[in-house]
Amino acid sequence: MSGSDIAEFCRNAAMQAARELYKLAKTTDEEDLELRPLNTKSQVVKLLAEVRRNRNEYEVKDERIEALAEENRALRDALEILKDQRKTDKETISKWQDHVKNLEKELDELRSIEDTPQKQFSQPDDTSVYVEQTQEGELVPSSSVYQSGSKPVDEPENISRNLLSQNLESQQYSLPSDPPTDQNSDLKSSQLANKDWHPADFRLNSNHDVFNIPNDLNFTAKRKCMHGTDCKECEQFYGLLDQQMDYEHKNGAQLSSRHRVDADKQGTPPGYWRTDFSSDNMEEDKKRTAEQALAEGKNRFTEALNNGRYVFKDPKIRDYAKRRLRKS
Repeated sequence: MSGSDIAEFCRNAAMQAARELYKLAKTTDEEDLELRPLNTKSQVVKLLAEVRRNRNEYEVKDERIEALAEENRALRDALEILKDQRKTDKETISKWQDHVKNLEKELDELRSIEDTPQKQFSQPDDTSVYVEQTQEGELVPSSSVYQSGSKPVDEPENISRNLLSQNLESQQYSLPSDPPTDQNSDLKSSQLANKDWHPADFRLNSNHDVFNIPNDLNFTAKRKCMHGTDCKECEQFYGLLDQQMDYEHKNGAQLSSRHRVDADKQGTPPGYWRTDFSSDNMEEDKKRTAEQALAEGKNRFTEALNNGRYVFKDPKIRDYAKRRLRKS
């Protein structure tokens, strides 16, 4: 009960006491005049006591209500905190479940890998043509195509190798384990020289200037010091115009040619841009590709013997070339 309610109650009690006194003043009975004031006073006292008692009760109730309201607010705040904590716990549990699932997947993959039998593949040092050693110590090329995990790759290099007139499988050569003598050295070198080498039998020499990229040299001091070169494309162009260039005068070409490069440019293979079906022209292109491969193989063979830009892919032949070069 609030203070305004208590004040209203006291006001009503005082008005009621005033009405009783007013009624008492209108009476004519003397006895009543002597007795009623006392009764009226006692009634007023009773009323005031009752008002005071009710006010105390209402104050206690108000304090209890305020305490209960404060407790209710505290409980609501605690409930909100518990809701937030529950939401956080759910997110943590979901993350942990996802982590457990990922671990189970990894374990299943590892178990499947352990259960599957491991296949051992033997890869040769040369991916195109590798050499097998027989009981007599002779080295024989085992195949003329790429040794891959699935199928032989039908590359232009393999096509050119298959078109060679001589059979590579029939060619055999032997290398001594010790450094050869002069007589044996010439014999072994001749055996290597008689072999039809392919560009795939060599690799770049890591100790050589392997980054020798052809670059056109423009107006620089280095260009002035270089000789001009013949251009096969220009020769073909003037040939179509029936104006064949005279390439016998090399001195004139060196002085007047506009083509000055620091390395030879390699053109595209024959028939590179041909997109139609097989024909006689394609067969001719294949033969030309085989001939170019043979010529390039000879050049790389010379480079490998002299420790140039290329070396042999086969480690035994490479060691033999090193011993021969050291002795020479």
